[in-house]
Amino acid sequence: MIQTIGLEIHAELSTRSKIFCACPNRFGDAPNTCVCPVCLGLPGTLPRLNRQAVEFAVQAGLATHCTIQNRSGFDRKNYMYPDLPKAYQITQFFRPIALNGCLDAEGRRVRIREIHLEEDAGKLIHENGETKIDYNRCGVPLIEIVTQPDMETAAQAEAFARKLLDVLRFLGVCDGHMEQGSFRMDLNLSLRERPEDPLGERTEIKNLNSFRSLRQAIAYESARQEAILRSGGKVERETRRFDQTTGTTILMRTKEALEDYRYFPDPDMPDILLTDAEIFGIERRMAELPEAKAERWGDSLTPAQKDVLLGEPWLADAYDALLTANADASLSAALLLREGLAISKGLKDPSGLMKAIPAIRFAEVVTLLKRGSILRAAAEPLLRAIMEDDAPAETLAKKLGLVAEKGDDPALWVERILSEEPDAVRDYLNGKEKMEKYLMGQIMRKAGKGVDPKAVGRLLHDALEKRRNP
Repeated sequence: MIQTIGLEIHAELSTRSKIFCACPNRFGDAPNTCVCPVCLGLPGTLPRLNRQAVEFAVQAGLATHCTIQNRSGFDRKNYMYPDLPKAYQITQFFRPIALNGCLDAEGRRVRIREIHLEEDAGKLIHENGETKIDYNRCGVPLIEIVTQPDMETAAQAEAFARKLLDVLRFLGVCDGHMEQGSFRMDLNLSLRERPEDPLGERTEIKNLNSFRSLRQAIAYESARQEAILRSGGKVERETRRFDQTTGTTILMRTKEALEDYRYFPDPDMPDILLTDAEIFGIERRMAELPEAKAERWGDSLTPAQKDVLLGEPWLADAYDALLTANADASLSAALLLREGLAISKGLKDPSGLMKAIPAIRFAEVVTLLKRGSILRAAAEPLLRAIMEDDAPAETLAKKLGLVAEKGDDPALWVERILSEEPDAVRDYLNGKEKMEKYLMGQIMRKAGKGVDPKAVGRLLHDALEKRRNP
């Protein structure tokens, strides 16, 4: 059977305060300490819109090729649930802020029906047989990105969600901490026998907070629906949740119809009015997206290096900072991805690497390495020293005895040992490839720490192969 998949993705916006009040938008505080009469929905309170939330929503819309609406508005979605103290959610139903976009992921275009602004609900905590409510999350600004049912496999759904997450993180719109619930996915899935058949009845699986859960939920729900259909039954329209322990979906409630929510325009919220000039101004302030960065970097990096650098916005920014400091592109990437990452793991916040080691100082080390003044093994201790000392990198290298000694040319050592070990070279050429390790050991034993092992290894292999194929 053919799967049809659509996603509704909720992304919490990285604003300093909540969407309709001045309470801090912060994760991890003690329960019910980031609340006020507005986000608790107490009588007589009035919401006031966070301008930054609007700008973030517009940026997300522009980055996903949506049409930004010059006029959009808020509505009330009415339902009773313990985590919603007002008994309604302020959302955008009739006039969302962005419409009709798309995002390409792994060669497939997924259409985006709309992006709308809304407020998050509180959080229910189930422990020791009790249910407690933390209202800190009430009023946290959200955007909901609603796709068309354009995906057919778990791989396609995951590729789209990952691509969207990267876009939002690089924009700075959402921190993407899925384990904290700031990026959550609702899955809509249905089955049909043939492509020409109408779409089947769908079920919705709520609040998937990992890509692993997304894959598992698709696999289980598809198998569940197929078993029902094969046995002659009918799939009911339901809202279900995914149990990570059992890998199954569990019925929460039968799916409500739109009229159950009694949507109507919120009388306390004025419309959002955006001129074309304001939208253009927001677009100009947008951060560069991953694809644009990769294209700008060109062929100076390997695909693997680009993938790692683009895996974290701060890492990509750090590399750009090194380029701005006129450091060698290829060597900067290599140094950042090994020594830089190793140092960042010891920091309280890994993204603070370029604060601990300013780009201009990091670039000094790159220059010394390129010039041959230091060996690769000296790069990390020198970078760590820079974190504690304002002296120039070359001065520190001399002070710490990290400067490469004259005559420590790895190519000269390779040629010397090859000339001293003709029997080992002959054995290698006759098929005993283990002799390469023997020759490498001889070089390192005699040269000591005066040469870079990686450089020696490459030069030795190349020299042996040249003798094999002169």
